[in-house]
Amino acid sequence: MQTLQINEAVDLTIVLPGSLETDSPTYEIFNSSGTVVQSGVLVFVRDELWKVSSFTPTAFQTIVLKATNVKEFSTEKRENIYRVGGNA
Repeated sequence: MQTLQINEAVDLTIVLPGSLETDSPTYEIFNSSGTVVQSGVLVFVRDELWKVSSFTPTAFQTIVLKATNVKEFSTEKRENIYRVGGNA
C-alpha cells in the first residue's frame, strides 16, 4: 500500500492489461466508507499505463482507485489502494 501526503497533488497511475491508447477507461476514487470522492476518465500514458492527473487527498483515510475498461466483449477492472497520511 502506497502512502500519499494529505493536501498534496499527485498523479495516480494504474496498469490496465490489454488496454489500448484508443480506449476510454473510467475511474472512481472512493474511501473506506464507499463514498466516491472523485471520478472521471483516465489519461493514457504509454503501453498499458493510465493515470488520474492531479488528485489531492484532503482527509486522513484509506482510498481506492478503481479503474474500469469496457471493451466490446469484456470488462477489465483493476484497483490500487492508498493510505493518506501527513508529514512525519
